Amino acid sequence: MRFKKILATCLVVASMTMTSQAAFAKEGFADTLHTASEIWLPGYTGTSVNYTLDSTSDYDFFLANNRYGGSEFIYKLSLQSPSTANYDVQLITVDSNNNIVKTFEVPDSGGSTDVWHDVIQPGHKLYMKVSTRGHEYDRNNTYNLIFRKYG
Repeated sequence: MRFKKILATCLVVASMTMTSQAAFAKEGFADTLHTASEIWLPGYTGTSVNYTLDSTSDYDFFLANNRYGGSEFIYKLSLQSPSTANYDVQLITVDSNNNIVKTFEVPDSGGSTDVWHDVIQPGHKLYMKVSTRGHEYDRNNTYNLIFRKYG
């Protein structure tokens, strides 16, 4: 059973990092899990970022890092796609030993703002992967990703 869990974790990480195509991305910005842009650290309440996806194979990874946090907290994440496209956000939670403990696709709202609430444990990192839905993207208009800490 443990072998299956480790194998599944390895496959998820490999598929997420190997399918990123930096050659098409805007100057290689945050295109893999390992190059994620850190948008939250303990001591901050939240942040908002605006970026574009340059192709259907472009991904942007962001990181909320609770590695030094002394306690768990609730967060709210929202993704506002440009009006001309519908983007998705996938969440990957990693523990202090860099083991993936949870992956989750935020439910799609059909083009408006996708919203999700959850908890980050102390020592954990939350990666957020923004991607296109099918062939929909707009390199001229930004998406807005908001991360907010509660409690």
